[in-house]
Amino acid sequence: MDHVKIIEILATVFTLIGVIFVCIPKKIGIYFIILGSIIWIIFSIIYNYQFLFLQNFFVLILNIYALYSWKKRGIK
Repeated sequence: MDHVKIIEILATVFTLIGVIFVCIPKKIGIYFIILGSIIWIIFSIIYNYQFLFLQNFFVLILNIYALYSWKKRGIK
C-alpha cells in the first residue's frame, strides 16, 4: 500500500470516528475531526487539491469554534 492511500485512510478514519463521537455528543469527537481535517489539509497541499483544502480548512475553523462553544456549555 502506498503512502497516499495510508494518508487517505487515516484522514477518513479520524473524521468518521469524530463524527460518531460528536453525535453522542462528546468533545473528543471534535478533536478527532480536527485531526482528520489537518491530515486532509496536508494531503490537499501535497497533491494540490485546492477545493479539498478549502473544505477542510473551513471544517477546521468551525470545529475550533465548536470546541469553544461546547466548553462554554459544559459539554464533556
